[in-house]
Amino acid sequence: MANVTEPMPRHVGHAPGLAAVRQQSSSSVAREPILGKVGYAPSRDVVKVQLTTGALVEIPRSAIEELRGLTEAQLRALKVDNAGMTISQRSLNIDIYLPGLLADLFGVNPGALLGKKGGAKTSDAKRRAARKNGRSGGRPKKRAPLKA
Repeated sequence: MANVTEPMPRHVGHAPGLAAVRQQSSSSVAREPILGKVGYAPSRDVVKVQLTTGALVEIPRSAIEELRGLTEAQLRALKVDNAGMTISQRSLNIDIYLPGLLADLFGVNPGALLGKKGGAKTSDAKRRAARKNGRSGGRPKKRAPLKA
């Protein structure tokens, strides 16, 4: 058994395959929808949100509770903040979390989407496991609870 007081080796960050994991991680972050730009169009009274995926979303100002009472000048001062995750108006202490805003507007729970996305992934390992389970009779049947 290893001694727990031994220091961790300093070369851990250079483990084989770590560069590939970092590359995959950075490329998947680039695909995640985060704020690129935010602006206000007074002629239509909408907040324009440009995502890093290239999507442009125009949201009626009245649909965003935190922005309902703001003046045009205050709306023009909206900025992207917190690594592209919030729409902010610092002088008024307003931070609107993008995933929460989109969930409220579109009735979409980002966490549920991530779970759905992960469950839909396929791989050779999942195919092999499904075949093995199928050969042994598949998913077990649900049992009625035992009566005491």
